[in-house]
Amino acid sequence: MDSQRAPVGPRHAAEAVRAARLARFESPASARAGGGADLSSTHAVLGDLSSAAAAIQRPPPSSRAVLGGARAQTSAVLGGARAQPCAAEPLRPFDPPRYVPTPLEPAERALKQVELIRVLDGRGAWQLTDALLDTGNELLTCVDEAFAISLGLHVPNSPATGGHGGDSVTLRGIVPGAQAQATVINVQLEVRGVAFGPMRVALTRLDTHRPVLLGMDVLSELFSAGFHIGS
Repeated sequence: MDSQRAPVGPRHAAEAVRAARLARFESPASARAGGGADLSSTHAVLGDLSSAAAAIQRPPPSSRAVLGGARAQTSAVLGGARAQPCAAEPLRPFDPPRYVPTPLEPAERALKQVELIRVLDGRGAWQLTDALLDTGNELLTCVDEAFAISLGLHVPNSPATGGHGGDSVTLRGIVPGAQAQATVINVQLEVRGVAFGPMRVALTRLDTHRPVLLGMDVLSELFSAGFHIGS
């Protein structure tokens, strides 16, 4: 009969155990008479309980297959990662990588007689302006005084910017046969991506449309970098 009994779930098995224990202790005589049968029934119920608990804890075959496949794929990925380590670049503390500018084409190295340059003003912002190339000026690059004042680079009669009692230089050749004293200040320029300065420049009166006169102090460095004056 035990082989024909329907499967017992955990809840029904527990209730059956409690009922068997109550029936066992209600009548000592009946307990003695049917002790063997009750003990067999109890063992059967406990066996059903163990089977039910094992069925609950054991995952279904499909779940075990999925978990096994996932573990296998993870092991394969990790194994491949270990088999192919990333190649790290060697450390070069005494020879770090340096920025290399893009080389210019020959046509891009031809300077115009009037170049568009950048000048750093007194507020730290770059300003565009035209500059005239003067290969005959071997002394200092010249900047128009009014232009320097408008950019906040020079304050007249101010020792801080050389306006009073500061450095000065004698200019010759701007006007044929004439010479003049010019105040010297420091500015920063950029011509065709090449930075100059802070560098000394002389303040004078120039054409307002071309307020910078680039001398050989700037042009010689441009020529050394491969630039030339185009036709």
